[in-house]
Amino acid sequence: MALRYVAPPAEWVSRVWCQSTWSDHTSVPLQALGPGQEPETSRGAAGILRPIIACFAAIKLPSRREKWKTGPCWRRSSLPASSTASTRAREAVEQQIVDLDRKVLRLARNNAQVRRFMTAPGIGPVTALCFLATIDDPARFKRSRSVGACAGLTTRRYASGEIDWTGRISKCGDKMLRSYPYEAANVLLTRVAKWSALKGWGIRLAKRSGLRKAKVAVARKLAVILHRMWIDGTEFKWSSKDAADQPA
Repeated sequence: MALRYVAPPAEWVSRVWCQSTWSDHTSVPLQALGPGQEPETSRGAAGILRPIIACFAAIKLPSRREKWKTGPCWRRSSLPASSTASTRAREAVEQQIVDLDRKVLRLARNNAQVRRFMTAPGIGPVTALCFLATIDDPARFKRSRSVGACAGLTTRRYASGEIDWTGRISKCGDKMLRSYPYEAANVLLTRVAKWSALKGWGIRLAKRSGLRKAKVAVARKLAVILHRMWIDGTEFKWSSKDAADQPA
C-alpha cells in the first residue's frame, strides 16, 4: 500500500528563518572575539604560576628571591616546564585572535552598512558586524522594537487571572546578539564623552534604577536604533545636550 503525502494547512506551519552563507561565515570569527571568551590557557597558566607568586610574595628581600629561584626546590619542581608550555600555548592563541581581529576589521571597512552602524555611539566594528550577520535581513521584523525581543533584552511577563508580574529579561535568541549591544551600552554610558539623547536617557535611567538595569535598557534601544538605521539607510542622528535634557 502506497502512502500519499498530504501537505498540512498553512496555518499549521511556522515560518523558520535560515541565515545566509555570508552570515554564517562572518559569525565564526565574531564568536571567538566575544566578551568573556578568555582562552583556557590563560586560566591554566594562572593556576600554575599561583604558587610562584605566593612564594615571591612571602620572600621580601630580592637577594633571597633569586637564591630561592635558583635553588634545588625550584629545579626539582615541574613548574618551569609547565609554565613555559602554557605561556607558549597562550601566545599561539593570542596570535590567532590578532589574525581574526584583522579579518573582522577588513570586513568592516569593506561594508557600507557596517560603517553606518559605527556612527552610533559605542558601536565598534565587531558589534556592527555581529548585528549585521545575526539579523541578516531587516525585513524579517515588521517593527524595529521587535529586535529587542529577538535578542532577549525585553522583560519576561506572566499574566494569569489576577496575577500579572514582570520579571527579568528573557535572554531568548542569540547570546552574541545580546552580549555585544550590552558591551556597547556600557561604553556609551561610561566612556563616550559626546552627548546624545540616548546617552541622556540612559543616565537618567541609571540615576533612577541603577547602572546595571540602565545598560540593559540602552542595549535594547541600541538594537532598535540600529535596525531603524538599516531600514532607512541613514546614519546615527546626534542631538545637543539641551534637547536631550528635555523630559520625554
